[in-house]
Amino acid sequence: MKSTNFALQIAGIIFFLVAILHLLRIITKVPILVSGWLIPIWVNWMGFVVTGLLSVWFWWISRHKKDESAFYLKDRNRYI
Repeated sequence: MKSTNFALQIAGIIFFLVAILHLLRIITKVPILVSGWLIPIWVNWMGFVVTGLLSVWFWWISRHKKDESAFYLKDRNRYI
């Protein structure tokens, strides 16, 4: 496994876990106060959508990333 694919998969997993935490707050409706300001639930909806999409995107990229040696010109024996 290439290190870039591994890093993308780890990032995808982290974003997935954050999306799950956003969803958990949406379901339980736990109030969160930051400096006396109540964080509305719509913020978690936005966070859930964004982190969920990033998770899927990073995981998809890690699975469909082309081989890094594709830029190697076999007929001229050099990289471009």
